[in-house]
Amino acid sequence: MNKLIILLIFLGLTGSVKGQLNSFKYIVVPKKFDAFKGNENHHQTSTLIKYLFSEEGFNVVYEDALPEELANQKCLGAYVDLEKNSKLLSTKMTIVLNDCYGVNAFRALEGSSREKDYKKAYHEAIRKSFVSIAQLDYEYQAAEEEVEQAITVSFEKDIKKVDTTRQNQVAAAGVVVEIATPEERYYEDKRPVPSEYSIEKEKSVTITGTENAEPMRSYLARPMENGYELVDSESKLWLNLYATSSPDVFLAKNEKENGMVYKRDSKWFFEYYEKSELKVQELNISFQ
Repeated sequence: MNKLIILLIFLGLTGSVKGQLNSFKYIVVPKKFDAFKGNENHHQTSTLIKYLFSEEGFNVVYEDALPEELANQKCLGAYVDLEKNSKLLSTKMTIVLNDCYGVNAFRALEGSSREKDYKKAYHEAIRKSFVSIAQLDYEYQAAEEEVEQAITVSFEKDIKKVDTTRQNQVAAAGVVVEIATPEERYYEDKRPVPSEYSIEKEKSVTITGTENAEPMRSYLARPMENGYELVDSESKLWLNLYATSSPDVFLAKNEKENGMVYKRDSKWFFEYYEKSELKVQELNISFQ
């Protein structure tokens, strides 16, 4: 079976993962990604990424058009980077968010495409990588010191700071298109097609390890560098678990599948894709 790229599904995961970007007020998108050797808005990738973040309620700006608040307080922003790891028959992209010090704040799982057309391949891979970000339930939470600074004595300035609702922000993002290059006019008349990876699709996930499936298997988790090894009753290695920022979420990989192992309601589950179909298998794990 070909190597498959997991799209991280965060529904029901721990609050620490969901709130990972809540401390950032802005998402900053570059018009030139290093992955494309500095070509501005290469195949509309910058425009697409800004559009996807805007649709999820993020306050998104281009790096050369920072609002005054962000220009003065760079750490209010999370800065988008795009990693490309393409091979002969597939295009692979990963969306990465860094803080103002260049440290990874969040790394989405890799998205892939087998489209031969470069533009279609980049867009499909980016959309698949963005799925893990779309499930974060983002809601900006100001730091305590920032809340104190926001208290003003000027009624006129205070009025300008009245926040609109999240619904209005999303609606505006879908109508107003910022044009930096002629290529970006593409989105004025034809916005990107909504991703086929929707919540409705998640609800139809095939759950293995339950009714009409093989019995739940038991595994022993042995410590290794950066995570654990899952072995069966015969001490045969089945799956490698790699630690993440959450103690109950692991990136998982073996010779056949790449996926995610996470804990929900005191139970462990393994999620992975099999021929474009998301599988979820319940596991009985004993940690050494």
